[in-house]
Amino acid sequence: MDLNKEILVAASSILNPVVLGSPRILTIYKTWRTLSSICVSNQHRFVFIRIPKAANTALLFNLYLSTGGKEIDFWDRRKITYEHFSHLGGKTLMKGILPLKYYTFFTVCRNPYTRILSAYLQKFAMSAFIKRFQSVKPSFLPSIDGFLSFLTFLENGGLYSDHHWIPQVDFLWPEKSRIDYLLRSESLDSDMHRLFKTLNLDTPNKYHEDIGKKIIKSGSAPTGADKKISSFYVGQSGRAAAKIVYRLYRKDFEVFGYPASIPNLNF
Repeated sequence: MDLNKEILVAASSILNPVVLGSPRILTIYKTWRTLSSICVSNQHRFVFIRIPKAANTALLFNLYLSTGGKEIDFWDRRKITYEHFSHLGGKTLMKGILPLKYYTFFTVCRNPYTRILSAYLQKFAMSAFIKRFQSVKPSFLPSIDGFLSFLTFLENGGLYSDHHWIPQVDFLWPEKSRIDYLLRSESLDSDMHRLFKTLNLDTPNKYHEDIGKKIIKSGSAPTGADKKISSFYVGQSGRAAAKIVYRLYRKDFEVFGYPASIPNLNF
């Protein structure tokens, strides 16, 4: 085991009660893979738990522009996280200087059926990603059978091969009970208004001016998974796909309160 990882996990067991007010000890995986994506604002005293494929980019940009951020390119979101805000990486945790237990914690969740479909449609259909992922699994071409093939790959050990399809509960830090505001992708606009009011920030427009254009330009345009769900979870392959999704993301369904059923689909 890497010595730095050992030190980091040991430090988390000591600092969690002090910094977070939580006794939970982080696993090496969770510490190493998810903390660096957590966005912290010391000025506005909040911690944003970013979950991939759950409207985290839209919320990140709204937070950036509502906290004094200037015009920035879409692909500079790493710069936003690491420079405009702070990220909750190992060094920050080990220093233990942030009184995070007094901060407002929030995240955005999404229905597991649409989240994983969105990840699939983006990575295996959109030009910005297709070369990278098809070189690994060319059989995942966009279709119901391709979707089932992709899910079978996840069930056979690929679930943690990329952060876009890691279960949402694995990003919760330190635990769901610590989350002050749970926003939902399905009601993001109204949920953002409620959150920004609590944070004493200017109420954002749905995506702020030009954010949608930047998302499209970057090759990360919305996949329309919410509207396509009925097309990918039908027939024998679709029903098999739905059952795999529920098995893989059962904790997401339970923790975030999403129903196991899909409209017009019986298990």
